[in-house]
Amino acid sequence: MEKIKQPQGLFPKKKLFSLFLWIAINALLIQALISSYSRSELSAAAYKFTRLLERCHVLFVSDLDKNGKDDAVVIYSHEPNPYHKNIKALSPFLPTGLLRFSYFWEGIIPANESLLQPIDLDEDGEVEIPLLGVQDKKLILKLLDIKGNIKNILNFPCQLEPAQVIFRALFADLNNDSYKEMITPVQSNYSKSPRGIAVWDMKKKELLWQFPMGCMPDIVQVIDIDQNGLKEILVGGRAPHNGVYANGTDDDHSYVFTLDNKGQLRWRQVLGGYFTRMSIINLDIDADGELELIVTKACDREIDPEPGEIRIIKASNGETERLINDSASYSEIYLLPEKNRPASLVVGNSRGEVVLFDNQLHRLKNIELAQPAIVKGVAKLGRQEKEYNIFVQAGFTNFYILGQKLNVLSRSSLNYFWEIEAVRFFPLANQEEAAGLLNADFLYLLRREHRPFFFWLGRLIKSHFLFHLFIFFLFNFLIIALLRLPKNTSAFPSPRIESEWLEQAQEIAHRMKNYMFTIQLEGEKLNLLTQRGEETSHQQVIAPATQSILEDVKELNRLSRVLMKLLTPKTLELRSSDINSLVQRIVAKYQELLKEKIKFILDLDKEATAILVDQEQIEEALTNLVINAIDALPEGGQITIRTSVIYSPLRRKKKTLEIEIEDNGVGIPEDKLKDIFKPYFSTKKNGLGIGLTMAERIIKAHDGRISVHSREGVGTKFAIMIPWREK
Repeated sequence: MEKIKQPQGLFPKKKLFSLFLWIAINALLIQALISSYSRSELSAAAYKFTRLLERCHVLFVSDLDKNGKDDAVVIYSHEPNPYHKNIKALSPFLPTGLLRFSYFWEGIIPANESLLQPIDLDEDGEVEIPLLGVQDKKLILKLLDIKGNIKNILNFPCQLEPAQVIFRALFADLNNDSYKEMITPVQSNYSKSPRGIAVWDMKKKELLWQFPMGCMPDIVQVIDIDQNGLKEILVGGRAPHNGVYANGTDDDHSYVFTLDNKGQLRWRQVLGGYFTRMSIINLDIDADGELELIVTKACDREIDPEPGEIRIIKASNGETERLINDSASYSEIYLLPEKNRPASLVVGNSRGEVVLFDNQLHRLKNIELAQPAIVKGVAKLGRQEKEYNIFVQAGFTNFYILGQKLNVLSRSSLNYFWEIEAVRFFPLANQEEAAGLLNADFLYLLRREHRPFFFWLGRLIKSHFLFHLFIFFLFNFLIIALLRLPKNTSAFPSPRIESEWLEQAQEIAHRMKNYMFTIQLEGEKLNLLTQRGEETSHQQVIAPATQSILEDVKELNRLSRVLMKLLTPKTLELRSSDINSLVQRIVAKYQELLKEKIKFILDLDKEATAILVDQEQIEEALTNLVINAIDALPEGGQITIRTSVIYSPLRRKKKTLEIEIEDNGVGIPEDKLKDIFKPYFSTKKNGLGIGLTMAERIIKAHDGRISVHSREGVGTKFAIMIPWREK
C-alpha cells in the first residue's frame, strides 16, 4: 500500500524559529532605539546654568524697584566669619535681556541679623528690605530702602531664654484694621526651652500675644479660613525629640494646627512621631469654596521608621478628608497647573519617584530617578512658554528639569549639596522672559535657550541614538542579504560558514562602534566648547572636529563594504609588530580628546617588544580594553598601561610578553567577574557585550591568555600573556 505523506505546515520549523528570532532581535533593537532617544538630548532647546555667586545662606526674590522685573536680595559669606555677613541686592534683568547681574548695592551686616522677605511695610509705595536681630533684650527691626540706606528702626522689648532664637518673621494684617502685625516663630537650639509663636504690634512696638509649644515651628503661614478678613496662623511643627512640652504639644510628635488672630487654638492634629517633619500648601483644591491644606509627612529616623503620608485636611476644623500612606517618605509638594483640567499635585519621595496626583490624591503618573527625589519648584522657563517645568533634586548631586508629563528635559550634575534640604529654586520673571535662581553648591542663574547647531549635533551623537539606528539597519540589511543568497548552498565549503560569517559580521559591527565612539568624543568636544561660550572662531571649532568625523564615517563605509566578503574563515596574519609602539598609537588616539578628564600613564618595558602577532587583531583587542577602561571612568580618573618581557627562569630566554591595562574606575561586582567574557554580557546600559569576548578570542588565537582582577570602588586590571615568537 502506498504511504500517504503527512502534509507539512505552512512554514518548516526552522523557518518559524528563524522568523521568531528575527522578530525578537528587531524588538530588542527598537527598544534600544527608544531608550536612547531622549527629548532632552535631541530637542533644539537647552537649559543653561550660569554661576553667579557663592552659595547663599538666605535669598528672597522681589520686584524691588517696581519696574515689572524681579530682583533678588541675598545673604552670603566669602568665608566663615563670626562677626558679619555679606548682603547684596541685585537684578538679573537688563534692557537687552538676561545677560548679567547689575547691583543695586552690596554691604556688610552683623552676623546676628537675619534677612526677611522684602515688603512695602509702611505702604508708601516703596519696597523695604527688613533685617531682624536681637540685642540687649530687644528685638530690632531695621528697614532699608532698595539702595541699602536705613529708613527706620523699630525696637521691641523682648525677653528670650538663652537657648531661644528668632530669625524669621512675616508680616500680615491679622485683625483687618489696616495695620500689619509681625509674626515670629520662636525656636530653640535643641534644648528644653519651649518654642512658640509671638505676634508683635508694629504700631505700638510691643508684644501682642505668644503661644508656647513643644514642637519646632518650621512652617508658619497666614491664611483666611473663614474669608472674613480676620486672619489665622497655620503652624507646622517638627518633632526634634528633645523633651520639650507646652500647651498640649511635645516634641516627640509633629503637629499641624491653627491659631486665630488672638492666639487661641482653633484645632490641632498630630501628624507623626519623633523625627518626623512635613510640608504644607493651602488652597481650595476641589473648588468648593472652602480652604484645604495638603500636607506631606517624612520620617528621618532609621530605627522603626514611620510610613510617609499625603493628606488633605479641611482648614476650618482640621478633619482629614483624604489620606494615603506609603513606605517612602514624601518631600515638599507643589501645585502643577494644567491646561483645560483641574491642577495636579507633584511630589517626590525617598524611593526616588516623582509622582503626579489629581486633586483626590489618585496617582496619575510617576517617573523613577536613581536617588531620593525632592521637588524644589514648579515654574515656566523661557519666552512665551506654555508648559510648566518641574525642578527636582535627586540625591546629593543631581538636578533634573521635568516636563508636565514627567519627561526628563534636562539633567545636570552639580557639586555635592552639603545640606540636602537647603537646595532651593526661585522663579524669576519679567514681561519678556521667565528664568530662575538655583541656590545649591553655588548660586546659579537658570535659563532656557536655543542650542547652536553643533551643540545639538554633539548631544545627538552622545545620545547613542545614531549608533542604535545604524545597528538596526545593518542587522536587517544582513538578513535581507542572507535571504537573497542562492538556494543551492553546495558551493560553499561547509555548513558552518554561515555561523562564522555572522560572527565576523558582529566583529565588524563592534569595530564600527569604536569609530562611533571617536565621533561621540568629537561631538562632546563641540558640545563642551559651545557650553563654555568661549570666543572661538567657527573655523577653529568646526574644522578639526568635522575632519575627524568625516574620516571615521569614511571608515564606517569601508567596513560595511567588507561585510559581504566574509564567507571564508579568518586566519591570523602573523608579522613582527612592536607592541610598545602599538600601545602608544592607541593611547594617542584618545589622549587629546580626554586630556581634561582622564590621565593616561604608560609604563612600557625598555626591552624590545617586537613579536609575531596579527597586528590588526591585537590592536582591536587592546582598543576594546582601553575603551572598556574609559567607560569605567564616567567622572574621570587614571588609566595605566604596562608592558613587561618575562624570561624563562632557567634558560634566560624570552618566554612571554605581558600587557596590563588598569583603571581606577567603578570596578566590576565580584558576582559578575565570571561572566564578563561571555558573549552579549555587559554591565553598561547600552553595551553590546561582545568587546571583551572578541578580546579574549583574539588573545586565545595567539595561544595567549587574559585574566581580570577587579574591586568595586577601586578599579579593574586586565592582564594579557602572549607567548614570545620572533620567527
